[in-house]
Amino acid sequence: MKKFTKKRLWILFACVVLLAACAQPAQEAPEVQQTQAVQDSQEAQEAQEAQEVQEVQDYEAPDDYGQDEENDSPIVTRIEARVEENAQIQYIVIQGLDDLDIQQMLNEEIYTFFSWIMMDAENQDRELTVTASGHLVGGRYFSAVAFDLIYEEGAAYPTHNMRTAVFNLETGEPDGVIFDFIEMGDELIEAIRSGVFFQARGDEFDVITGDMFADVFGDPDFYENYSDRGFYLTQDTLGLYVTGVPHMLGSFWMFEAEYSDILPFLTEKLTSLF
Repeated sequence: MKKFTKKRLWILFACVVLLAACAQPAQEAPEVQQTQAVQDSQEAQEAQEAQEVQEVQDYEAPDDYGQDEENDSPIVTRIEARVEENAQIQYIVIQGLDDLDIQQMLNEEIYTFFSWIMMDAENQDRELTVTASGHLVGGRYFSAVAFDLIYEEGAAYPTHNMRTAVFNLETGEPDGVIFDFIEMGDELIEAIRSGVFFQARGDEFDVITGDMFADVFGDPDFYENYSDRGFYLTQDTLGLYVTGVPHMLGSFWMFEAEYSDILPFLTEKLTSLF
């Protein structure tokens, strides 16, 4: 009887030790699961950030807003780039002007236009890409267009923006604002509504109608909060644009019209070219 009791005690002791050993991992399991969840969350966040940064690097200008392919003038343009740690900037260089001093001054002005936003990106947690575009118009003007894509750390999505400037090839300086080239007023807004201007950013933006563009372009209150409106020139068309529209609607809209269809709204600065 004594041997049987002693044997039972040893078996009971062994079971207790075994249960204690099995219970220890069970207590640690929640901590292990929590650690794994944190790692999974960090990996998912890093993957998302990498994808968004890649979107910034791969961004291209809407449609085919490159340089004019056909140009009978000896004046030519080429795209160059400057790459910094957190910024990739395209800019355009003009060649072929008779006056090299004016050409140098012009290129300095154009470079400043495309790159000034880089200074705003320095020492900030953001990635910046600027895509350069432009058109030589009438042998007198160069119309520059910059498409900005900015990714700020912590932002839900990148910010898209558009900027323009017109430069005079004869003086090497910026030349005028929207009111110097276009007769603004209610009649122009009605022309936009009538369909004279067409949506110019791409097929995916065909849902943006002339009425929608006119409502924003003609509303002075819209430009009080980080929004802008402006114009650009191509060889055959005049373009109008607005920025600051909701991200889900494209952030900026572009509409164009043939010069021949809007002659009453053009000032002498443009009509003298035709």
